[in-house]
Amino acid sequence: MNVNATSSYTNETYSSSGFSGMMSGLDTEALVQSMLQDVQGKIDKQNQEQQKFEWQQEIYRSVISKIQTFQTKYFDLTSSSSLRTNAFFNKMTTVSSNSAAVKIAATNSSMAQDFTVQAAQLAKAAKLTSGKVSTGEIKVNFDQSFFETPTQELSIKVGDKEQSINLLDYDSVEDIATAINDMNLGVNATVEEGKLKLDGGETAFTVSGSENAISTLGIKAGTVKANDEDKFVLESSKEVDLSKLDSTPKESAELTFSLNGISRKITISKDEADPISYLREQLKKNFGTSVSVADDGTITTGKGQSLTVSGDVEAIGLSATASTTLRTTAKLSESGLAGLVADENGKYNITINGHDFSFDGNKTVNQMINEINDADIGVTLSYNSLSDAFTLTNDDAGKGFEINVSGNLADAMFANSKFTEGQNAVVNINGTTVERTSNNFSYNGVSIELKATTGSYETDADGNFVTDAEGNFVAQAGTVDNAATVESTRDTDSIVSTIKEFVNDYNALIKELNGYTHAAANDYEPLTDAQKKEMSEDEIEKWEKKAKEDLLRNDRDISNFLNSMRTAIYSKAGANGNTLAQFGINSSSEWKDYGKLEINEEELKNAINTAPDLVTELFTGENGLATKLNTICKNTANVSSANPGTLVKLAGVEGKASEKNNTIQTRLDSIKDKLESLKQVYEQRKARFWKQFNAMETALGNMNSTSGYLTQMLGG
Repeated sequence: MNVNATSSYTNETYSSSGFSGMMSGLDTEALVQSMLQDVQGKIDKQNQEQQKFEWQQEIYRSVISKIQTFQTKYFDLTSSSSLRTNAFFNKMTTVSSNSAAVKIAATNSSMAQDFTVQAAQLAKAAKLTSGKVSTGEIKVNFDQSFFETPTQELSIKVGDKEQSINLLDYDSVEDIATAINDMNLGVNATVEEGKLKLDGGETAFTVSGSENAISTLGIKAGTVKANDEDKFVLESSKEVDLSKLDSTPKESAELTFSLNGISRKITISKDEADPISYLREQLKKNFGTSVSVADDGTITTGKGQSLTVSGDVEAIGLSATASTTLRTTAKLSESGLAGLVADENGKYNITINGHDFSFDGNKTVNQMINEINDADIGVTLSYNSLSDAFTLTNDDAGKGFEINVSGNLADAMFANSKFTEGQNAVVNINGTTVERTSNNFSYNGVSIELKATTGSYETDADGNFVTDAEGNFVAQAGTVDNAATVESTRDTDSIVSTIKEFVNDYNALIKELNGYTHAAANDYEPLTDAQKKEMSEDEIEKWEKKAKEDLLRNDRDISNFLNSMRTAIYSKAGANGNTLAQFGINSSSEWKDYGKLEINEEELKNAINTAPDLVTELFTGENGLATKLNTICKNTANVSSANPGTLVKLAGVEGKASEKNNTIQTRLDSIKDKLESLKQVYEQRKARFWKQFNAMETALGNMNSTSGYLTQMLGG
């Protein structure tokens, strides 16, 4: 691959202006470039130096990153594979056998141990459980008025006063507004662009009525909320169209019955002679004997089942959707909670262990449950749809806890309740009986979770569990004792596996770094811009790859790092002055491997099993190998601005303070200044040379003009 030294710096900002050899016939451009060659050579040299430093900085930063990754994985105290911690070398494998009742979750113990666990009683939380909270039935009573000409009522209530009008009696929304004003309730009704506006001023009022009436007026039913000016105003969301009012009598009622989530529609004609019998027949047809209808219209279901009816429920004497069990998505006032009565303020109140809660009728059962549970008062409220019952459960297991409730909401929820006292877990470990308030506890660093009792054990007259001469629980006659046997052993395989990874990662790291420092010298310099113009992209890529190969050849900082690591690896470490070689880790006999480590897995495993303390001491502690290697890595690649490593001082790290404050950056800044100076010199000389050549061309032009004139005058 051949390249020449053609000039590479040209300033395209300035165009060469002038005659460019028109008179003299000279190649002015080439002459000027030739006269600037010495300056161009200096510029090219600085550009090449700049490129070398940038490449070096890139390689150094890559090395820093790899050393940091190695250090974090094996020497950071928070790493699960940290060779600096005793915990790593004390990893234990714990298993539970003979019983699924005892689960071993984890162990923090460093000692091998065997023990047995008898679980005679599990810890349980105190709880208060209600009886059925709904009536368990739906009482229907067919109402023929549902099939009469409908009335589209609108009611307005202010305080204790309430008046209603039938919208079908009026021809326009203006007439409706007049009728409302005639109520004299203090609510002023006006019409603007076909929309109804109700203004109570500073007085709150409530609007109710048939669904069709409310929808036609484009308003919302309920108590009107105050606006930003503390005024109570309700406006139509659309222009009122009274033709939307329904005045047609219904010929039938359509009801939807849902049993345990399975829905069926039943249509009942207004002319049905015996609607109760018809309904019984249809429900049996759709749900079999799971649903019963008594002669008095009482609908019931089988045990643990839930029936909901919706649709035209007014036809069967209901005011809203009804259910045989509690409807948790419904408002408290419409949920079917038996015996629920609001206080004089329309509120539903409950006090649990001294914590007060108050809800209005628009709050759903689910919202009530969530609000209580979100308060974090030490108990959890839940509803079981199968048993149709509420349960308050203490958040902490164990005996001695109480659950007290009061209030009108509590009277309905827990009218027929049962309190179950909490209890402690009773466990026997290796002949010693202990009680715990939780089913999760630790013994000698082993985390134990009780899933069930391990058998049925004898108790004395006071209810205490009987033990034998060795202190173990005595199984009841005819029963089997499934006591759990727990065995804890050192996790040698895991420890060996991580040390093998350490050796492999160490070898990979030093191989790469030795590749930099022992690279063969070559004469490949960074290409100039002019040289690149004469080469293909593939040729440029190959050239630059070769130019980078020896940039860190004999690098002092990396060589010092490698020597320090190698010295630490081979030296004695730990309190007893042991070496890696004593535990099956040796250096390669090939000098070209530059200190590569080789591991004898069997020797290492045997050392961990037979002399775990010595292996631990080799790596850990102030004089441990891992501590030494960690210090060497920090001295080289620490990114802290307070105490940067040698490579970080040299090349910096992106995103850190050192990115702009390092030795190479200082050199790059210096080169940048030199380049600016050289380019100014280049441009000044270039301008001067062109000015001189242009003057020469002008002079030659004048001479030619004079010569022609003389020739003409002399008759030539």
